[in-house]
Amino acid sequence: MFTGSPDKPDIRSDVKQILSLIAENDAVLDTCHLSAEESAALIDTARDIGVQKIIVTHPNCSINLMTIAEQKALADKDVFLHYAFLPCMPLFDRQHPKDILKMMAAVGFDHCMMFSDFGQVVNPSPVEGYKMFVASLLALGMDPADIRKVAAENPARLLELE
Repeated sequence: MFTGSPDKPDIRSDVKQILSLIAENDAVLDTCHLSAEESAALIDTARDIGVQKIIVTHPNCSINLMTIAEQKALADKDVFLHYAFLPCMPLFDRQHPKDILKMMAAVGFDHCMMFSDFGQVVNPSPVEGYKMFVASLLALGMDPADIRKVAAENPARLLELE
């Protein structure tokens, strides 16, 4: 996907063609497991090409853990950050949900979404994982209105279902 050095990645021409298709079809670009630097480079190129809907997934996962400063910098590019509950599981990162809440609060709930990322045999169903995520955030004192925003309103806004 990238050429150039790791600290200054350049987007390959075939990836730019894909970004053009995403823009033409008003589809959603998801950065998935990219680092903060790679995500920023991809987002900048995608915006230049005309991509409007962008998600940065897994900023709280060990595979591409991003600092709060990196997350805020990406949110400043008017994207959604998509936080997973999977890292909280014992066989994964053992992340405490309070760390995710801290990240979301710092980034701003207007730029956050949430998902379980479940589907593995060792975990409950994705729906049960989502319930566990919501229950954990409520137990930590997250305002129900903010949960509604990250769980329902922001995804609806992304998909223009408002």
